[in-house]
Amino acid sequence: MKFKHVVVATLLVLFITGCAQYGALKKGVASAAQEAADEALEVVLWQLCRASSIGSINRWIAGDQDLADAYKVICSRTKQADVIATDV
Repeated sequence: MKFKHVVVATLLVLFITGCAQYGALKKGVASAAQEAADEALEVVLWQLCRASSIGSINRWIAGDQDLADAYKVICSRTKQADVIATDV
């Protein structure tokens, strides 16, 4: 009978520590995913605001004032944001 209690207690300890390790693993994965998403957004914003040509931005906006305003807000740190055409 004591052996059964030892086995149950051992399984309980393993279960509890396993859950704790799962929680830590879950937090680690979430943190890595968050960091990767932040880096991906940074790359997208760099591509949109710094690497795209004025011509490609003007063709994309194609006279849409709302889109031009949104572009200016998102890319307000670049001089390129001020030279888009909305009267196409």
